[in-house]
Amino acid sequence: MAILWQRTIAGHQYQVREAGLTRRLYTDNIFHTQYRPDRVLGGGYWDLLALPSLMVPEGQVRRVLLLGVGGGAAIHSLRALVHPQYLTGVELNPVHVQIMKRFFGLGGKKDKGLDLQIMDARDFIRHYKGPKFDLIIEDLYFERNGGAIRAVVMDEAWMKALRRCLTSDGMLVCNFADQRQFRAASKLEFNWQSVFALTLPAYENCIGVFTRRRELMTDIPAALRKCAAMDKRIPKKAPNFRLRQVR
Repeated sequence: MAILWQRTIAGHQYQVREAGLTRRLYTDNIFHTQYRPDRVLGGGYWDLLALPSLMVPEGQVRRVLLLGVGGGAAIHSLRALVHPQYLTGVELNPVHVQIMKRFFGLGGKKDKGLDLQIMDARDFIRHYKGPKFDLIIEDLYFERNGGAIRAVVMDEAWMKALRRCLTSDGMLVCNFADQRQFRAASKLEFNWQSVFALTLPAYENCIGVFTRRRELMTDIPAALRKCAAMDKRIPKKAPNFRLRQVR
């Protein structure tokens, strides 16, 4: 895998690596995201951030908020799967935004459907007063000692703040580093009607799905095959994930 671009900025090392059509973003040697123009699902845990959108009836995921953008792989996937009308991305690291625009095909002048905000996600949520979102994806991590650390603890205050920005039947999707973090969050009492966990065998990450909807379409592979019939970038076979309902 060749190094396409690299810089050390403010003590952090950034790399964009390339293998064929695939590009990967690394920050301090931590693998953040992967992008391939002809294939929107690359087999990483970030696929699981977008797949829950298929559990909602078609056309009902119109407004999406992504907290923690990285290289934007989840944005590409969401656009291919559910075609949101309005997507806001909040990213604290301006270098990630520059890399996303230059190497990952997002956020350019012609990208009218994406609003990128370079700021702390906590400040965005605290001060947000606009229309509520149908889907919020929370993927907030930073690098420390060669590992990824959660930037905001998922406690009652943070979950309440996020839910305030959701529509009445909206969906919250959160990336947790492991099952332990997910279990702690799933025990918070917020009258969620449905709570799911998505995992991949190769990753410790656990993607939590929280919603007040009672009826959800859990046959994600079938929904994915339907999408693949209309968009050749979408693989007909779903990633080898596990979907488990805990509430």
